[in-house]
Amino acid sequence: MKKLLAIVLVLCFASVIFAADVDWNITDPDIRTNGNIPLAVSVLRAGTFEKESAEKPEAFLVIKTPWNYYGKLLTFTGIVGVVDDYPPGSDVSRILQCEDSSEIVITADDGETIVDMFLRSSSGRIRIGDTVTLYGLVVGRMEVENRIGGTFTHLMMVGNFID
Repeated sequence: MKKLLAIVLVLCFASVIFAADVDWNITDPDIRTNGNIPLAVSVLRAGTFEKESAEKPEAFLVIKTPWNYYGKLLTFTGIVGVVDDYPPGSDVSRILQCEDSSEIVITADDGETIVDMFLRSSSGRIRIGDTVTLYGLVVGRMEVENRIGGTFTHLMMVGNFID
């Protein structure tokens, strides 16, 4: 019986993925090509993070060098500019490996940096104009077209938590 328990414990702990053990793609910051989203999802599904352990770096530093922050739970506070929920079975829900998913885009409290997080749950009662705090893993950057023909650079995250 003790051997069986020991084997079960080893198997359980072997399946836990720690962010430090993940081979993040640090050479390509573009989330469309770097493969970091599935890595972040695996780490978040393992449940090895608590909100209280999140670091709060300055957003402008993270967007300049996101690879320096891969694997660290980060938090950013800002004003919601976009909030969208995705239906079960959508491409986003499948990629995030969850039933409910959403996307929340904020302007960070520095007033300039755009933080875009795919949330592995519904956005709930969050509305445009609300102040929220995001908790997640940085996965890179993405250029997003704006209405006047240019682009904005978004700091991209995947997360499980929001306040």
